[in-house]
Amino acid sequence: MANIVKLTGCKEVSHDIYAYFTCDAEKALKALELEIPCTGANSTGAYNIYFNDKGEIICEYMTFCVTREFKKVSSIQDAVEWMDKKMNGNE
Repeated sequence: MANIVKLTGCKEVSHDIYAYFTCDAEKALKALELEIPCTGANSTGAYNIYFNDKGEIICEYMTFCVTREFKKVSSIQDAVEWMDKKMNGNE
């Protein structure tokens, strides 16, 4: 995993986050299972999946630098499925 980027200013987090950059669901799943946050961007927008200070999983989707969706999910699998749908149109 060489595509690591720094995220700053994430909601509900008191520190900077280092996240794996990908829009591939399988790679995101592997990273999140290791508790490595994920981020990515393509022509449909951008996303972040990370763990807040309470350990909850946060999903954030943006277009044109504006947050369009911000939600908490109960599992890593739910987060990856959400990302795959938003970024790749897979349902």
